[in-house]
Amino acid sequence: ALRNQEWPTAPFSTDGKNAFVLVHNEWHHPELMNPACTPGAGWVNGITIAVSDDGGRHYHHPEDYKVRVPPRWDNRFPCNSSLGVQMGSFEPSNIVEKDGFFYATFGYMSAPVAPFTSGRGLHIGDCVMRTKDLSRGSAWQVWTGNDHWSQASETELCAVLDNDAGLDLKTLSFSTYLNQFIAVGDHAGSGYGFSLSRDLLHWSPMTQFLAAPIQQGPTAYISLLDP
Repeated sequence: ALRNQEWPTAPFSTDGKNAFVLVHNEWHHPELMNPACTPGAGWVNGITIAVSDDGGRHYHHPEDYKVRVPPRWDNRFPCNSSLGVQMGSFEPSNIVEKDGFFYATFGYMSAPVAPFTSGRGLHIGDCVMRTKDLSRGSAWQVWTGNDHWSQASETELCAVLDNDAGLDLKTLSFSTYLNQFIAVGDHAGSGYGFSLSRDLLHWSPMTQFLAAPIQQGPTAYISLLDP
């Protein structure tokens, strides 16, 4: 089962009764990876969905709940106190609706590659996915480059957004005033900013609006209110 330590992100509903939420799901347990791993030196992440039919009071995973399945563990991966593994799909954003699709972004770290001198892979950054059916995890598609979209739960890969200027995207909105998507997030641990995009694939350079250290606590996950 693709369920372990779970953190749901912003719920989404079109009718106030049926709600859907993307779930950040992480594993840190050596017994699920390599028993020789140092505790805490392995972090594998996936994304699932949860649904509610009572306005968000209670949530459950549907039968079809897997959105992003993490890469398979390889016992050659480094997983000790000096070199730990971190891989998979992380921290999905809120869901936005545009032109018949529902979109979200997420952080991505590909699996380490031989000779395993790093606990992270070659591809690190934000990716974008979409769906027309929020009730099924397998309905989500991930952008894999050019005009290609692939079933998100069946591929480990995604195309890292190349023009987001290093902005770690946290929340999305579509501005009818600007006629563009706007994303807010943190930037290289130095502060918070926003970027604009017309297609969710190419982003303007980040504009910083707050210089502050990024750390766990009230400022760790910044959001843009979109009433």
